[in-house]
Amino acid sequence: MNYDAFFEHNKILYESINQIIGTKDLNKKFEIIKNLFNKTENEALIENLILDKTVKMNDDIATIIPLSNKTDVAVCLTNGELCVYDIKTYEKKLDANITNKTILDIVEFENNKIFISCWDNIIRFIQFFNNNTQYTIIQELKGHNRYINCLKKSLLFKDPIILYSSSNDGRILLWKYDKRKQLFNKISQFNIYEIEHMNKDEDFQVEGLEESIQYKKLIGAHSFKNCIYFCDLTNFSSIEKINVSVNRCIRALKIISNDILLVAGNKEINVLNIKNKSIIYSICINKSCEFNCIFQKRNGNILISEFSRYENFSKIKEFQFDKKSLALNLVSSRDSDFKNYITTIAESFDGKLISGGYNKEFKVFK
Repeated sequence: MNYDAFFEHNKILYESINQIIGTKDLNKKFEIIKNLFNKTENEALIENLILDKTVKMNDDIATIIPLSNKTDVAVCLTNGELCVYDIKTYEKKLDANITNKTILDIVEFENNKIFISCWDNIIRFIQFFNNNTQYTIIQELKGHNRYINCLKKSLLFKDPIILYSSSNDGRILLWKYDKRKQLFNKISQFNIYEIEHMNKDEDFQVEGLEESIQYKKLIGAHSFKNCIYFCDLTNFSSIEKINVSVNRCIRALKIISNDILLVAGNKEINVLNIKNKSIIYSICINKSCEFNCIFQKRNGNILISEFSRYENFSKIKEFQFDKKSLALNLVSSRDSDFKNYITTIAESFDGKLISGGYNKEFKVFK
C-alpha cells in the first residue's frame, strides 16, 4: 500500500494520529490509516441516488424534519414559511406564513406540537390540528435578543422536559415545561460571550447544539472562531472552550457515539473525544469542498453533505464509524443533484432520504 502518497495528501490526519497515538504503536496507527486510506482512495464506491420526487418551494430551505404521524414532514423556509407535506403523496397540507424573518430550526415536542426558531429573536411553540392542515401558536418564547440559530430538546432531562436554544446573542438558554400550565419558562442560561470577554450587546454566533447524556454536557459552537464550548449541565456556570481546526468556520456538530463528536467545517472534519475534549484526528476528503450538514441514520450510518463552489456540485457521503479503530469508513459518495449548499438531511419513517438547501426545493430519494 502506498502510504507515502496517502501521507502527502493527508498531512493533517497523519500528524494528528501521531500526536494522539505516538509513533511507537505502529499497529494501531496503521489500522486507522489503512481503513481511511482504502475508503478515501476508492471513489469507485460512487452511487447515484434514485430520485423519487423534487418539490419546488417559494424560497430556500433551512430545515426539514419528519413528524411523528409517520407520513408527514415539516419544512421551514428562509422567508418565514412553515409547510407540511405528506411524504407519500407529496400533497401540501399546510403553507403558513409564520413570520417575515428566516426560520432556521425546528424541533418536534410531541405529537402535533413543534418549536421553530426565528430570526426575529422568538421561539414559537406551535400545535398542528385537523391532520396537520391547520395550526395555532401556543406560546412565543422570548429571551434572546439576537437571531436564534438552533433548538434542541433534551434527552437527559425528561421530567420536566427541557428545551435548549442558542443565539447570536452569545447565550444558550434553557426552557422548562410546566405541565400544569402546559407552557415553557426560562430557567437558566450559559453566557458564552462572557468567557470571550465580549459585550453582551455584540453579535456573537452560537449554534450547533449537541447534548452528551453520558457526560452531562451541552456542546455548542462558534462558527467563525473555530471553537466549541462544553457547558456543564450539573453546574450551569461552568463553560470550557476547545479550539478545533476546520479551516475557517464550523458548519455542523454531531455526537455519533457516547464518546465521539464530529465537527464539520469548510475543508475538514474533526473527530473529537468528548471525555478528554481532544481532537483524535482531522480528515480532509476533498480539498475543494465544504462540509455543511451531518445526519445520523437510524441504522447508525452517518451522512455528511459536501459542496464545491468551484466544481459546482453537491454530494452526500455516507460513512460507517468503526468504534475499535475510530475510523470513518466511506460507504458511498452520492450525487445529490444540488448545485448549491445542502442545509438539511432527514430520513422518513419508511426509509426515504430527504435533502433540502439553497435551491428553493427539496428532493426525496429512494
